[in-house]
Amino acid sequence: MITRWNLSLSLTLALMIVAGGFSLLWERTNALHATQLELVTRVSRVEVQVQDLREDVVALREDMVAIREDVAALREEFREEIAALRAEFREEISALREELREEIAALREEIRGRGEPIRAHETLEVGAQ
Repeated sequence: MITRWNLSLSLTLALMIVAGGFSLLWERTNALHATQLELVTRVSRVEVQVQDLREDVVALREDMVAIREDVAALREEFREEIAALRAEFREEISALREELREEIAALREEIRGRGEPIRAHETLEVGAQ
């Protein structure tokens, strides 16, 4: 038969086992809680890093847009400069052509002027023979 002492001992042992199990469970819960806190901390850091990366990407996109605008402006400026240089070049060529025409006309006139005394002299020589 179960005596009080045996019952008391059995209850004490059972209580110790339950208390031990509870201590183990409490220890595991605390370890799990610490792990969860560490994971939350890491996730928070990752979220901050991701946010920083997003901000960097936005800044890079803005920089790219600015660069594209600058390149477009430079292209337009280059086209305008080239057009102005072409117009100036055409004017210079036109002026040079006109100047050459005038010089050629003056040289022709000078050649004609020098040629007439020679022709006159040749005519006199032919007539004298």
